[in-house]
Amino acid sequence: MSTPAIFIEIGRNSLKLLKNGTGLEAPLERADNGRLTAGCKEKLISTLKSFLNKKSWQPRQRAYCAIAANGVSVRRMSLPSAPSDQNFQQILKLQVEAEFPLPPDELAWGWRPAGDDRANGTPAATQVVVAAVRREVIEDYAAVLAACELAPEFTLGALARQAHCPQPQESCAMLEVGRKNSELALFEKGILATVQILPLGQDDFFGSQAGLDSLAQGIARTQTAGMVFITGDATLHQDFPVQLQSRLPNGLRCARLDTMGGEGRSATTLGLKKSVDASPGRPLLILRTKPKEPVGWQKWSQPDARKLLLATAALVVGLLLAPFAESIVLKPFLARKLAALKSDRSRLPMLDRELDFLEYLKQNQPPALDVLYVFAKSAPPGAKIESFSMDRHGDIAVRCSMQNGDQVTEFRSKLIASGGFTQVTVEEQNPTPDRQKVNVRLSARSRPAAELAALPIGPTAEEIEKAKSAPPDAGGGPLGMGFAEGMVPGGLPAGVVMPPGVMPMGSPRARGRGAPPGVSPGMPMDMPGN
Repeated sequence: MSTPAIFIEIGRNSLKLLKNGTGLEAPLERADNGRLTAGCKEKLISTLKSFLNKKSWQPRQRAYCAIAANGVSVRRMSLPSAPSDQNFQQILKLQVEAEFPLPPDELAWGWRPAGDDRANGTPAATQVVVAAVRREVIEDYAAVLAACELAPEFTLGALARQAHCPQPQESCAMLEVGRKNSELALFEKGILATVQILPLGQDDFFGSQAGLDSLAQGIARTQTAGMVFITGDATLHQDFPVQLQSRLPNGLRCARLDTMGGEGRSATTLGLKKSVDASPGRPLLILRTKPKEPVGWQKWSQPDARKLLLATAALVVGLLLAPFAESIVLKPFLARKLAALKSDRSRLPMLDRELDFLEYLKQNQPPALDVLYVFAKSAPPGAKIESFSMDRHGDIAVRCSMQNGDQVTEFRSKLIASGGFTQVTVEEQNPTPDRQKVNVRLSARSRPAAELAALPIGPTAEEIEKAKSAPPDAGGGPLGMGFAEGMVPGGLPAGVVMPPGVMPMGSPRARGRGAPPGVSPGMPMDMPGN
């Protein structure tokens, strides 16, 4: 059972369809990028389904679709002769990739032979005409027609209208006049040379001398002799060819090609029908996109037995040689790794000496952390330590400022009561010029590190955990205890400079000490000899 073909013209603003002598015309809505809007697609599908009235048991109907020249590029190429059709297709694809700004996979393109050239006894070169448009344009139209159970094939409207030319093998120009714009196609000895859109339509030509002058200038720039055949809406005006020819050079003549009017009947749809029905006829230039890759079992529906056998043999050989190849490939990497290990091994004696030196420094460093903690706990409110120094023998020198002499005496008493010092001496005590504070210089000698380690200095583990869970505004520092005014979190007075290498009070050394039973951490204790 054969079904008649359908002929469709897709213009800028409308779609015209011709089927079995009956026609349909539907408006099109486009977005700013020129593609059909989503609402237009839905409405167009509904209109086409209603018009076609296809039954579920009927096969898909073939639809020959001619598109306008918007976004279409035409190139004429000369290709070397190829021994087979497959080689010719590969050469053509490479030439398309070189001629067009986009790769072939992003284009919908097609070609048509334009004859062979022979010069000076050289082999024949094949002449072809290639037309291309962005792939998305054709895919949009194809999706709409496929939803209507149609099998579309796309070509150019200019090639469809060429079927009306009385002398198709001669050079000529064809002007399709629309309502908003026009399409000018040039043919050289029957071969499409170029096609372009002119921003002038029926409303610009009739009753406007400037529009006719602009159209004549556009034609004269590309065509100097021959015929200009006019189709489209301008054929309704008998005097349009005469007015246009009066503005063209003497070598150009204008003629109107009359076509049968009616809905869906245009020079393009009728030209498509004439080209398809002609036998023998010139083959249509079909625009095709790259077919999508098959998925799943479809890839293996027609396997190449020879390629499959070679791939299987290569896989088996690779599996057998894999253990040997691994040793050969990884040998240089293993050699470099062994050399690096030997080089690092020679550095071990030097690392041992450096480690011994660092351990010696750790064991003989002064207990500055404990001393700073005692100073922080003993400092009165408003006190500020300007400088602090301590040598490895335990001699301490401190410069600070306090509010009055009573605070100096109280500070010294607390230091002595802590039991961490053998002596505490006030070297100097001078009031400031504004009599608001007292500058003090103290000297002290701390007890040996072994004796300090036995004293209950530093917070216990329970206090540290309590400080971690306490809210930030609880009034205490990270040790979970309150501090006097002028003290910073951590138990140090404002302005204290931590000596190099001294860790915060939460260090392992501080956390490892506990207080004797019944004694709170940091409480002054009366030690013998104080």
